[in-house]
Amino acid sequence: MGLSTACSICKTGDSKILLLDRHGIGNDYCSSNDVNRVFRYSYGNDEHYTGMAVESLKLWKNLEEESGQELLLPTGLLMLQGEDRDANGFNEASYRTLSRLKLGAEEEIEKRFPQFRAEKGFFDPHGGVLLASKALYALSSLIQKHGVTVRKGQAMKLVLGDQPSVETSAGEIVRFHKLVVTIGPWSNTLLSPRLTSMVSTRQQLVYFKPQNSLDLFRPRTCPVFFTDKHYGLPAAGIDGRASRPGEGEQIR
Repeated sequence: MGLSTACSICKTGDSKILLLDRHGIGNDYCSSNDVNRVFRYSYGNDEHYTGMAVESLKLWKNLEEESGQELLLPTGLLMLQGEDRDANGFNEASYRTLSRLKLGAEEEIEKRFPQFRAEKGFFDPHGGVLLASKALYALSSLIQKHGVTVRKGQAMKLVLGDQPSVETSAGEIVRFHKLVVTIGPWSNTLLSPRLTSMVSTRQQLVYFKPQNSLDLFRPRTCPVFFTDKHYGLPAAGIDGRASRPGEGEQIR
């Protein structure tokens, strides 16, 4: 979020911008860093989120054009009905929302994706794979071309008032006129205790490499897929299919 925010801000004026990141860009603790991530229009009944996804697709296309790199691989999203009622309800609600908004949702999937077995499924044609690490470094390169300073450091305290500043773990005082905090679990100590806190949870990521050919699991033939409380991605950016049991963070 920090890189994307800095990239947007640096195009709106000639302000001096500093991006302060606790572990540096593309670190192992970064929730946006990995080989790939899911892009989708499907968010159950939430038309607001779906609308934001529609708008964000334009921004991803702009970033690809500006960086000269392919960052979003269109594969579609296949939502398979399984044993979990909540997951099935989410899939059905997503299908209804996409249909209501005339975004091209489909219901027949057997002939199109023979490598999957399910009694029923729904297809979001706008799903895809974001090459996450590649996108981070594309954004990093762009903002530095625009004169943004990137510094590794941990914010320990916000000082507000006549001379607002950030105190870092190294004892440095960074003064600012305007501040944007892109929050995560690490930022709980900087925020008011009255705000909702975030707690990180470990989610196991597994890559499967088929014994035979990967052809059925490449982006051109294999979509991103949801089933029960799991989701998976095709072999994009790595010779293996990724599978995750859920999101990496929870709100408490």
